[in-house]
Amino acid sequence: MNGLSLERSVAVPVSRLWAVLVEPSLWWGPDVVIEARPGGLFREPWRDATGAAHATRGRVILADPARRLVLDWADEDWTFVTEVCFDLTAAGETSRLGLTHSGWEGAPEHGRAALIAAHERGWSFHLDNLKAAAERG
Repeated sequence: MNGLSLERSVAVPVSRLWAVLVEPSLWWGPDVVIEARPGGLFREPWRDATGAAHATRGRVILADPARRLVLDWADEDWTFVTEVCFDLTAAGETSRLGLTHSGWEGAPEHGRAALIAAHERGWSFHLDNLKAAAERG
């Protein structure tokens, strides 16, 4: 497995979903930063199971409002960079939210599958929060 792909149906127009997506304090956490413009900063501070502080960082590669947000993504101790893509598609008054997280080929082979699986669990949690925040209005 070299990547992950998730999808959610969200009962709001894509303009509303985009507005929530680019305000991560509404769905991800108060200290997460996404500067939704090409070259903009992405930063997610987090704690592991032992309570140790870490950060995931990157840059915004593409910000196409109400359509697509692409970030490069790497934990501070990684020697490789991955890519996260949020795709928003209108379906009447609802939206389809797709997420792909690719580029895992650079991860050490030993432990790669577990790392991808952990990110899939994390993204599933965060996408559920994003959906809920958008639908709350």
